[in-house]
Amino acid sequence: MSDAIPSVLRAAPVFMTFADIKAQMGVDRKTLYGWARDEEDPLPMRYPMGARRGAVALSSEVSEWFLRNSRPFGEVRAKAARGGGDR
Repeated sequence: MSDAIPSVLRAAPVFMTFADIKAQMGVDRKTLYGWARDEEDPLPMRYPMGARRGAVALSSEVSEWFLRNSRPFGEVRAKAARGGGDR
């Protein structure tokens, strides 16, 4: 048996960069920066002390933010079917 751990069993990273989030969500960098600047519920990015670049987010906070700022697929599809668009 191999000592390699299958990718589906590896733990999620503790920290995520903009590039990690961009790749996972499939959105462009401009969209991510807009979400991070949102005044009501910003994407929870943080800079290490004294840094002005290299922002990271805790993966658990990104998951919580995503659940607050998204809707289930079926809900969006049902609204679109009633003529309500995707918003």
